Amino acid sequence: MKVPQPFPYQGSKRNLAPAILRYFPEGVATLVEPFAGSAAITLSAAAQGLAQEFVINDANKPLIELWQAIINSPEKLARQYESLWRAQQEDRRKFYDEVREEFNRTGKPDRLLYLLARCVKAAVRYNADGGFNQSPDNRRMGMAPQTMRENLLDLLRTAKDHGQTVVFSSHVLTEVETVCDRVAILTQGELKAEGKVNELVELYQQRNLEQVFLKIIGYHESHHDADRIRRAA
Repeated sequence: MKVPQPFPYQGSKRNLAPAILRYFPEGVATLVEPFAGSAAITLSAAAQGLAQEFVINDANKPLIELWQAIINSPEKLARQYESLWRAQQEDRRKFYDEVREEFNRTGKPDRLLYLLARCVKAAVRYNADGGFNQSPDNRRMGMAPQTMRENLLDLLRTAKDHGQTVVFSSHVLTEVETVCDRVAILTQGELKAEGKVNELVELYQQRNLEQVFLKIIGYHESHHDADRIRRAA
């Protein structure tokens, strides 16, 4: 069974999780993982449906804020990570130092995700002033953006596969089509369509959800009208 793991973290119980969970009791309502780090126990237990609710806890506030971003806006976080990952190409060490400095000023979750993907041994280190001071592993560029995106979205799929309702809002319809069972299409605040993905594709006689969306909002018609106006001018 594949367990999603969005970022590496020193001391993670990822490899130990199967052995630990063999002793997990039945009928657990809430699993609280203290000092969660990469939340390896929570993710493995969720993948097996061993509890109804999960609480991730850690004394590291920026880490918890990163988990909040992973849970609440994974698609946005994946885009932000990809932007950082691609921007590092010219001078990876200089770029890492700049991101680290910005993270220490702002605490932005996407910056922490990038630092965790690049730092030595995935080890979190802070100085006496509370600033992240771990050096980069110059041999690695960090997790590839597509792999990171898949890992982040796999968290949603894990929850969905075990009967939990996840509300996922995105303009990237290829990802919506992959993750969601049911969709609602809104334009200018008005609900235009709602239903299962395959039913909407069949109803509107299109190949995929993106084409359904374009047909619903009248993209092709307005596009052709604009072409006719330009030709007339």
